[in-house]
Amino acid sequence: MALSLEDRLVVARHALGRSVVAINPHALEQAAHKAGGPCTAGRSDGSDAGSARLLTFGVKDHGAIPSVLIERIASAADCVMLTVDHMADLGRSVDTELVNPLTYRPMTGSTSGGPINVLKGINDFCIGTDGGGSVLAPALATNLFAVMCKGLGLVTGGESVSTDGLAFRGGVGFIGRSLDVVVRAAELASGFKLLAADGLPEVIVPMRGSVSLPDGSDMRGLLSTYLEGSEIPVSERAFFNLYDRERTVRDLDEIWRVNPTSCVITYEGPIDVLSADETIPRCFGGPVPAAVAGVRSKAQVKAVNIAGGSAVCIPVGNLACGLVISCGQGYEAFCGALSLARLLERVVSEVCPLPELFSRYFLNRGKAPHPLDPCW
Repeated sequence: MALSLEDRLVVARHALGRSVVAINPHALEQAAHKAGGPCTAGRSDGSDAGSARLLTFGVKDHGAIPSVLIERIASAADCVMLTVDHMADLGRSVDTELVNPLTYRPMTGSTSGGPINVLKGINDFCIGTDGGGSVLAPALATNLFAVMCKGLGLVTGGESVSTDGLAFRGGVGFIGRSLDVVVRAAELASGFKLLAADGLPEVIVPMRGSVSLPDGSDMRGLLSTYLEGSEIPVSERAFFNLYDRERTVRDLDEIWRVNPTSCVITYEGPIDVLSADETIPRCFGGPVPAAVAGVRSKAQVKAVNIAGGSAVCIPVGNLACGLVISCGQGYEAFCGALSLARLLERVVSEVCPLPELFSRYFLNRGKAPHPLDPCW
């Protein structure tokens, strides 16, 4: 089962200066006045629904996150803010200062420290910002769940420009150990009760043969593994180049102008494993950029926020891979995406579940820390 709050603090102190920037010095005191008290989060079976125990969370070290959103979550009876989490320097989509604990590659950014702290058992979820995939991609890279809530109105202060010249305003999102946990965080931050829709929305997937994954396999073919037998009716669309962010933003704009509740489902990954999918190395000449950043692995994830939508990530049992369900703006659209996510979460648990060893080491964190007690 999950670590006690005291053990979480021990692990957080060991991570200071790496994935952790700062630790809440009042965490134990605040937890003592909350529902469940200073004990573990989640239940011994690894689930979170219905648990009265505390959830600890971290916040990306980014001043653009509205303080009111953080305060809404921190004031909840079942949540305690535990850490400030490291973010990639300059908001880069690859963090050269941190290592992904699963892939041994540089951590995907820019919400980079938060997912690591979830894997370390420090937090149940983290708050991040997403400009061009900086919540969705790190979640996929660490096989965690995520929601990005730009379409619900959860946005950062100020505007920015992506490395490929697209203007955007960041969306706020949540990465965590379960779908229940990240939806709970989104509910607290937005003030909405996020319920699965009564019926399923229109679902669009890439046409067979139109999108290849980093390993060369067909995206539509892999999606069939999860969609066949799920009772989800789908229509296919020929995306010109799903890895071309500018073109994909236009495609999503076109889809959501017609119907903002339409959902686009992609299978993405492995993220930043076969190479680092970042624009900066590719701006240099010579043969080296193709070697270090030539394999594209981020498709829809880096376009959803710029297109103004929301998204849900469901991890699968393949390393650094998962399903991405995106939708347009509004409450109805998000609830439609959530209804699909709930259904696909069940399918994934049967077809390609997360490995038991991953759950034992990271999600349920069976190993408590045993720090040295020196006899000075």
